[in-house]
Amino acid sequence: MPIDAESERPSKEALENYLEYPLKQSRQNLEEFRNSVPGIPEEGQNFEHGDVFDWTAGFWPGLLWIAYEVSEDDRYRKQAEFLL
Repeated sequence: MPIDAESERPSKEALENYLEYPLKQSRQNLEEFRNSVPGIPEEGQNFEHGDVFDWTAGFWPGLLWIAYEVSEDDRYRKQAEFLL
């Protein structure tokens, strides 16, 4: 990741490029997990719909809040609020 020599921090462009893939994956999962959360997959399997009472249930809404904060895309905020 390119570093801004003046501040020794990654450049804004580098961070945006780094975040592009996880935001894309999150967007793709918005529809799939519209009314649920991803469950715990078996090794090598895709996520199935999980129970909101599983210990992992907070990860998806948390990821949505981070995606909203980074992108300011209201789709993430609306889905995270729905899952509260």
